[in-house]
Amino acid sequence: MNCPHCLELLPDTTTYCTRCGKPVTGVKSSQPRRTSSVALPMAMTSSDGKFSIGRSQALPPNCVKCGVRSSTWLTKKFSWHPPALYVLLFLGPLLYLIIALIVRKNVSLSVPLCAQHDEARRRKSWIGGILLVACLPLPIALANVIPGDMITGVSILLGAAMFLVGLIVLNLAAPLKATMIDDYWVEFSGAGPGFMALLPR
Repeated sequence: MNCPHCLELLPDTTTYCTRCGKPVTGVKSSQPRRTSSVALPMAMTSSDGKFSIGRSQALPPNCVKCGVRSSTWLTKKFSWHPPALYVLLFLGPLLYLIIALIVRKNVSLSVPLCAQHDEARRRKSWIGGILLVACLPLPIALANVIPGDMITGVSILLGAAMFLVGLIVLNLAAPLKATMIDDYWVEFSGAGPGFMALLPR
């Protein structure tokens, strides 16, 4: 079927347009109806706080953190690979990176956020980015300004700490985390209880 608002071609089971985010159920479209050869799953919650949605479906227009109605949409690309690949890190980070890039699956999704949670996401992104950018020049400057052998070790530890904390903060800034992606399903974690309560079980 086609979205009655923007005319985007959508699977028949879609409830919200993947392009404009508006509801498509209960609205008649002037475009001819097209059938889909694959029945895509409806969004559903699970007992461990995760939810699954069809790859071609859209999230309801409610903040994924608190569940309030939202007009702000963040289009984000999610990637996932089998967790077993992390074992390759012991054989070498480069080998892990190459294989992970080959086998990973990707999906793009528009994620609704209220103004408060979108601002929190932006703040974490800025903090994480600043820590990553400064993790090298700041320790080097510190080692050059303060004389002594001990400050060199302190500078190295400071740079490593800034790098790790920066990565953690950037990871926390993501509104959702993909925990599984296959040809039809995408499973996410990180949604708040208010949003989870809105999804069909």
